[in-house]
Amino acid sequence: MILLATKNCSSRRGPTLLHALLAPGVAHSFVTLEDQSFVQYQIGGDYVLDAARGMRWDDPSFDIAWPMSPLVISGRDRNYEDYRL
Repeated sequence: MILLATKNCSSRRGPTLLHALLAPGVAHSFVTLEDQSFVQYQIGGDYVLDAARGMRWDDPSFDIAWPMSPLVISGRDRNYEDYRL
């Protein structure tokens, strides 16, 4: 089950903010389509490097039609193997 709640807050003096809450263990990814975008996220517990899992952004198993290729992506995220059940 995915818990996703968003709140869009904007004003004439400040930026638009988008907040999303995700249940623990839910895969997530971020794409920004505007210059000067800022992404910050928080986890609900201690970060455990050995517990981190992921999938590649262009993995053919998921066939996601991203609007663009990443301009910035970590080596770890770029080098995940194809997903297998």
